Amino acid sequence: MKKVTTKKSRLQELKEEFGPKHVKKTTLIQRIKRKFGVGARRCAMNKAFGFIRHTTLLFVILAGGISAVLFSVKYQVHELEDNHARLLKELDQERRALHVLNAEWATLNDPRRLQNLANEHLGLAPVPPRQVVHPDAVLDIPLRDMTFGEEEAAQ
Repeated sequence: MKKVTTKKSRLQELKEEFGPKHVKKTTLIQRIKRKFGVGARRCAMNKAFGFIRHTTLLFVILAGGISAVLFSVKYQVHELEDNHARLLKELDQERRALHVLNAEWATLNDPRRLQNLANEHLGLAPVPPRQVVHPDAVLDIPLRDMTFGEEEAAQ
Protein backbone atom coordinates (compact mmCIF):
# COMPACT_ATOMS: atom_id res chain seq x y z
CA MET A 1 0.00 0.00 0.00
CA LYS A 2 1.00 3.52 -0.74
CA LYS A 3 1.53 5.84 2.11
CA VAL A 4 -0.57 8.97 1.77
CA THR A 5 1.36 12.02 2.79
CA THR A 6 0.10 15.49 3.36
CA LYS A 7 1.99 18.64 2.58
CA LYS A 8 2.99 19.11 6.19
CA SER A 9 4.38 15.64 6.61
CA ARG A 10 6.20 15.86 3.27
CA LEU A 11 7.72 19.16 4.36
CA GLN A 12 8.81 17.54 7.62
CA GLU A 13 10.38 14.68 5.69
CA LEU A 14 12.29 17.09 3.48
CA LYS A 15 13.49 19.06 6.50
CA GLU A 16 14.73 15.90 8.16
CA GLU A 17 16.42 14.74 4.97
CA PHE A 18 18.09 18.02 4.04
CA GLY A 19 18.92 19.69 7.27
CA PRO A 20 18.14 20.62 10.83
CA LYS A 21 14.86 22.15 11.95
CA HIS A 22 16.30 25.60 12.35
CA VAL A 23 17.03 25.88 8.60
CA LYS A 24 14.99 28.58 6.93
CA LYS A 25 12.40 27.71 4.33
CA THR A 26 14.26 29.50 1.53
CA THR A 27 17.44 27.53 2.09
CA LEU A 28 15.36 24.36 2.22
CA ILE A 29 13.85 25.20 -1.15
CA GLN A 30 17.33 25.89 -2.53
CA ARG A 31 18.55 22.48 -1.31
CA ILE A 32 15.51 20.78 -2.85
CA LYS A 33 16.22 22.55 -6.15
CA ARG A 34 19.77 21.25 -6.11
CA LYS A 35 18.67 17.67 -5.47
CA PHE A 36 15.62 17.47 -7.78
CA GLY A 37 16.46 20.22 -10.24
CA VAL A 38 14.46 23.28 -11.21
CA GLY A 39 11.73 21.18 -12.90
CA ALA A 40 10.41 19.86 -9.57
CA ARG A 41 9.80 23.38 -8.32
CA ARG A 42 8.13 24.36 -11.60
CA CYS A 43 5.83 21.34 -11.47
CA ALA A 44 4.76 22.26 -7.94
CA MET A 45 4.10 25.83 -9.04
CA ASN A 46 2.06 24.62 -12.02
CA LYS A 47 -0.22 22.70 -9.68
CA ALA A 48 -0.51 25.64 -7.31
CA PHE A 49 -1.23 28.18 -10.02
CA GLY A 50 -3.43 25.99 -12.26
CA PHE A 51 -6.57 27.69 -11.00
CA ILE A 52 -5.10 31.12 -11.65
CA ARG A 53 -4.32 30.16 -15.24
CA HIS A 54 -7.91 29.02 -15.85
CA THR A 55 -9.35 32.26 -14.51
CA THR A 56 -6.81 34.26 -16.50
CA LEU A 57 -7.88 32.44 -19.65
CA LEU A 58 -11.51 33.07 -18.77
CA PHE A 59 -10.90 36.79 -18.29
CA VAL A 60 -8.91 37.04 -21.52
CA ILE A 61 -11.77 35.42 -23.45
CA LEU A 62 -14.27 37.65 -21.67
CA ALA A 63 -12.21 40.76 -22.49
CA GLY A 64 -11.99 39.67 -26.14
CA GLY A 65 -15.75 39.21 -26.33
CA ILE A 66 -16.41 42.58 -24.75
CA SER A 67 -13.92 44.18 -27.14
CA ALA A 68 -15.73 42.67 -30.13
CA VAL A 69 -19.09 43.93 -28.85
CA LEU A 70 -17.70 47.43 -28.21
CA PHE A 71 -16.13 47.46 -31.68
CA SER A 72 -19.49 46.55 -33.23
CA VAL A 73 -21.39 49.14 -31.18
CA LYS A 74 -18.82 51.81 -32.09
CA TYR A 75 -19.42 51.29 -35.79
CA GLN A 76 -23.19 51.19 -35.33
CA VAL A 77 -23.04 54.52 -33.50
CA HIS A 78 -20.80 55.95 -36.23
CA GLU A 79 -23.31 54.84 -38.87
CA LEU A 80 -26.19 56.40 -36.92
CA GLU A 81 -24.27 59.67 -36.57
CA ASP A 82 -23.69 59.74 -40.34
CA ASN A 83 -27.38 59.07 -40.92
CA HIS A 84 -28.30 61.86 -38.47
CA ALA A 85 -25.98 64.32 -40.22
CA ARG A 86 -27.46 63.38 -43.62
CA LEU A 87 -31.00 63.91 -42.32
CA LEU A 88 -30.08 67.30 -40.85
CA LYS A 89 -28.61 68.33 -44.22
CA GLU A 90 -31.79 67.23 -46.03
CA LEU A 91 -33.93 69.09 -43.50
CA ASP A 92 -31.91 72.27 -44.04
CA GLN A 93 -32.33 71.94 -47.83
CA GLU A 94 -36.09 71.47 -47.42
CA ARG A 95 -36.30 74.56 -45.19
CA ARG A 96 -34.47 76.62 -47.80
CA ALA A 97 -36.76 75.32 -50.55
CA LEU A 98 -39.81 76.17 -48.42
CA HIS A 99 -38.45 79.68 -47.84
CA VAL A 100 -38.03 80.16 -51.60
CA LEU A 101 -41.58 78.87 -52.25
CA ASN A 102 -43.03 81.22 -49.62
CA ALA A 103 -41.22 84.18 -51.20
CA GLU A 104 -42.50 83.17 -54.65
CA TRP A 105 -46.05 82.78 -53.33
CA ALA A 106 -45.90 86.26 -51.75
CA THR A 107 -44.71 87.71 -55.06
CA LEU A 108 -47.41 85.95 -57.08
CA ASN A 109 -50.21 87.05 -54.72
CA ASP A 110 -49.21 90.72 -54.58
CA PRO A 111 -52.47 92.76 -55.02
CA ARG A 112 -50.85 95.37 -57.30
CA ARG A 113 -49.50 92.65 -59.58
CA LEU A 114 -52.87 90.89 -59.68
CA GLN A 115 -54.62 94.23 -60.51
CA ASN A 116 -52.23 94.88 -63.40
CA LEU A 117 -52.75 91.36 -64.77
CA ALA A 118 -56.55 91.67 -64.47
CA ASN A 119 -56.52 95.00 -66.32
CA GLU A 120 -54.25 93.62 -69.03
CA HIS A 121 -55.90 90.26 -69.73
CA LEU A 122 -59.49 90.41 -68.49
CA GLY A 123 -60.58 93.86 -69.59
CA LEU A 124 -62.52 94.45 -66.40
CA ALA A 125 -63.67 97.90 -65.42
CA PRO A 126 -65.19 99.26 -62.26
CA VAL A 127 -68.97 98.93 -61.96
CA PRO A 128 -70.74 102.21 -62.93
CA PRO A 129 -73.17 103.58 -60.35
CA ARG A 130 -76.20 103.20 -62.64
CA GLN A 131 -75.78 99.42 -62.50
CA VAL A 132 -76.00 99.40 -58.74
CA VAL A 133 -79.64 99.10 -57.60
CA HIS A 134 -81.44 98.72 -54.36
CA PRO A 135 -82.25 95.08 -53.40
CA ASP A 136 -86.00 95.82 -53.71
CA ALA A 137 -85.52 96.82 -57.32
CA VAL A 138 -84.36 93.31 -58.16
CA LEU A 139 -87.93 92.09 -57.67
CA ASP A 140 -89.17 94.42 -60.43
CA ILE A 141 -87.02 92.74 -63.09
CA PRO A 142 -89.30 90.64 -65.34
CA LEU A 143 -88.61 86.91 -65.47
CA ARG A 144 -87.91 85.18 -68.75
CA ASP A 145 -90.02 82.32 -69.84
CA MET A 146 -87.73 79.36 -70.22
CA THR A 147 -88.76 75.81 -70.69
CA PHE A 148 -85.91 73.44 -71.04
CA GLY A 149 -87.62 70.69 -72.99
CA GLU A 150 -88.93 72.94 -75.82
CA GLU A 151 -85.60 74.69 -76.47
CA GLU A 152 -83.83 71.40 -77.02
CA ALA A 153 -86.60 70.15 -79.33
CA ALA A 154 -86.54 73.39 -81.39
CA GLN A 155 -82.88 73.05 -82.14
